[in-house]
Amino acid sequence: MSILVSKKTKPIDVRVILSPAHSVLAAMAVICKPAFYTAAEPWLRSTTKKMTVSQFENVRTVFRTIDKKLYPSREFDLFADYLSEIEKIDHKSFTLLKELWRGFFMPEWDRQPYLKSMADNLNGREWPMKVKSAENVVQSFLRRPVPPFIGRKLGEVDEIIFCPSPFLELQAAHFGSEKTMWIFISSDPRKLPMRYEPIQRSEVARLTSALADESRLQILEMLTAYGPMRSQEIIEQLGVSQPTVSRQLKQLKATQFLFETRDGDASKIFDLNHLRLGEISHLLDTLLSKENARMVLNDPRLDQPAELRKFLNEDGQIYKYPNKLQAQEMIIGYLVEKLEKGKKYTEKEMNELLNKWHTYKDPARLRRDLVDFGYVKRTADGSEYWLE
Repeated sequence: MSILVSKKTKPIDVRVILSPAHSVLAAMAVICKPAFYTAAEPWLRSTTKKMTVSQFENVRTVFRTIDKKLYPSREFDLFADYLSEIEKIDHKSFTLLKELWRGFFMPEWDRQPYLKSMADNLNGREWPMKVKSAENVVQSFLRRPVPPFIGRKLGEVDEIIFCPSPFLELQAAHFGSEKTMWIFISSDPRKLPMRYEPIQRSEVARLTSALADESRLQILEMLTAYGPMRSQEIIEQLGVSQPTVSRQLKQLKATQFLFETRDGDASKIFDLNHLRLGEISHLLDTLLSKENARMVLNDPRLDQPAELRKFLNEDGQIYKYPNKLQAQEMIIGYLVEKLEKGKKYTEKEMNELLNKWHTYKDPARLRRDLVDFGYVKRTADGSEYWLE
């Protein structure tokens, strides 16, 4: 839990939780919007196509305006517990929610067993810079300017709950209380929000290089002016060969400046990702901020491989031990650098040194792995340790 201070000096309570009930209800609200068929919510778009006509119409009928009595009375870890509550209140809604959960939502939820650890990870992270307002909280977490549809709802909130969801990319809701803002974020680990290290020049350069070409900029201009376009239409407008346009589109798509969908005839349709453009602006502002620059100069992680940095905090301490053997060996190799060659350590001295370089209080595991990976030798009784 983080307590931050807003411009009006009132406390803002910030949490990251999992709540499948809130996530499903937020998804229902999106489905019932008149024009939700956009590339911004690909999982929902794909899922509704799998629904029968009857299921889809029932969703629109029951959830066009979500009755407040359906709002979860608390944060349910299990959707089944929420269903038990709803069964006593509204049998029609219960029947439909049960059908949708079992047929569509539950399989997707179960495909992401890491959700709990993701929420714990995000809750344990420190804010990358001073945050003073609700808007800054959201901006720092999302790593981009606050989208207008969220900014308009911030109002007088004094609690912000971020909720990783397998079903939604980015949505916001109040659930009856104007003082609590629920923000649903994608649970895709590749889109993990709220970075744990400062922005580096290479990140910005990779994105800006995609814009360093007149043809690619012209494609973005065309999509801004005309909206979604087929690849053939883009080729005709540019007046260049198909392979050339394909290369340009591929780079813009790889850097997420474009959304790609397919029409019924299998032809590709491209649309502009306006949020990505906003993210670039935010990345540049953050890169050139004093806070970020100082973090870069003083952050010990930046001298380490990218794979290792995932497990280190801003002080260079290991805050999480990886599950994969290859990553474990990388961690152990990192700890070996902290040992003095030629020195023999007692078990107590080893524990003191290892406790200095990790935060989760398990020096015994690290001692054992130092030996098992062949970096360190120890006496038979474990009273002394030394580098191999």
